[in-house]
Amino acid sequence: MGLMVQRLLQREGYAVTLCESAAQALARARDTVVAPVLVISDYNMPEMSGLELSAQLSRLWPAVPIVLTSGYVGEGLQAEATLHGVCALLRKENTLEELPALVRRLVAGAAVR
Repeated sequence: MGLMVQRLLQREGYAVTLCESAAQALARARDTVVAPVLVISDYNMPEMSGLELSAQLSRLWPAVPIVLTSGYVGEGLQAEATLHGVCALLRKENTLEELPALVRRLVAGAAVR
């Protein structure tokens, strides 16, 4: 899924850094001087959930929008995601159709913060 998202966004003209795990993403976040414009994470990951990763990243980068992808987006996940700093949820099956427009909207909003 990560490679597909990376290629999709690169075709749209974005520079994309792909992390293979939540641990790699957190290590990179702690070592990065300049915060990214946007973070996209999967909900289901082996080391920790996307919610746990989002909570830690939002503490490091409170102004960075976080998008969480999931195969199932129910009301419980929506409520919990908001508490963990997630600004948008994306159903995995809608990624190809919806992600580019969502990223454009969030990046435009991040530019005026």
